[in-house]
Amino acid sequence: MGDTTSPSPKARKIYPAIITAAVFVFFCSQREGGIPARLLTIPFSIWALCEIVYAVRYAEDRKHRLLRVGVWFLAFALVIGMHALRDSAVRQEADAMVAKIQAYQEEHGGCPPTLEAIQESKESIREKLGRGGFYACQEGFFRLTYTVPSSGFDRYYYDSERKNWNFVPD
Repeated sequence: MGDTTSPSPKARKIYPAIITAAVFVFFCSQREGGIPARLLTIPFSIWALCEIVYAVRYAEDRKHRLLRVGVWFLAFALVIGMHALRDSAVRQEADAMVAKIQAYQEEHGGCPPTLEAIQESKESIREKLGRGGFYACQEGFFRLTYTVPSSGFDRYYYDSERKNWNFVPD
């Protein structure tokens, strides 16, 4: 009788895909991990297309090739989903800060000179809005800026004169 505990050679082909996809998800799901994930999208797409073509042409290895592609599609979907959730959470934090600033304006007749006036410290701004979190008040109008977590470079700023968020690509 053979050893039934060791995986077959074909089954072993899926393990590297699972391990590398898990490492990819771990590193690319971090706050600024959207940058390497975006850079890897084109090479991944080319690889996945080649794997699918080979799976169609060679039936004997079809299942394992499609499993590897499926594992990687799942990994990319997880990373994209995590970044979408994080981007949404940061936007909600920024909207909450804008509401606090507007409430302060209504109560005091002008924007707060610093965010400490609305019980927000510089550390909490960095924690909530990221390293690009910035606030300025000039001539009764304020500007609140935050960096989009998934890109690390792009920014949104709130224009209190027009009462809207503006995207600034970088």
